[in-house]
Amino acid sequence: MKKVIFYEFIKLWKEKPKFRRTIKIFVMIGTLGIFVISGFVIWGSISLFNYMASETKRPTDLPLTGETKAQELPVPAVRTCFGQAHSLMALQPWIDRPALDHWKELKVACFNI
Repeated sequence: MKKVIFYEFIKLWKEKPKFRRTIKIFVMIGTLGIFVISGFVIWGSISLFNYMASETKRPTDLPLTGETKAQELPVPAVRTCFGQAHSLMALQPWIDRPALDHWKELKVACFNI
């Protein structure tokens, strides 16, 4: 059954140039759409990472009381986690040491294991 549909498609492709032109336009629009959407995804992920990194570096203006000290404890941990992740974005650390060492350092920095 699948072969019959494929052969009918090939037959239409050869006989009707308007059908061929329509299919080409749909393929080009689909390919362009995939590139645009993937560009937005990459742009969004980079901007989210930059926002999170800048928010963790910004000092907090909260008064130091017993309640806020408990709330501020995760900020240095997050700061070290993002610092470690940011240092691994370069190519040189991956060439110097094996990937398992990087994974262990990330686990220690982010999850305190």
